[in-house]
Amino acid sequence: MAQGERQTITPQDAVRAVIIKGRNRLGLSRDQLAFLAGYDQSSIRKIENGTRNASLAAIFNLFGVLGLSPSTVMKRIEREAGFEIMPRTRIQQILEAEGNRRRPKKYRDR
Repeated sequence: MAQGERQTITPQDAVRAVIIKGRNRLGLSRDQLAFLAGYDQSSIRKIENGTRNASLAAIFNLFGVLGLSPSTVMKRIEREAGFEIMPRTRIQQILEAEGNRRRPKKYRDR
């Protein structure tokens, strides 16, 4: 990575890291977290290992058990994953360019 570049991670990896860190912070085993959250241990293992994506409801449930505020965690994940909101002007540019490609040439720019 070049100097000054910001390393980003996927939102899924960031959520996994939060769950693992939160579980470890509380000294919980996967089995204990699963029991408290109402899941089986294999589901927690798959979520933590990245072989299963958790639903938003499951993520919020796990955050609740871990004593984490979903909104606070999501803000942190936005930063860590390099999430950026696309400006409205950019959306319009993309849609206009796409629309021009899809319309027959004789109807463009009228």
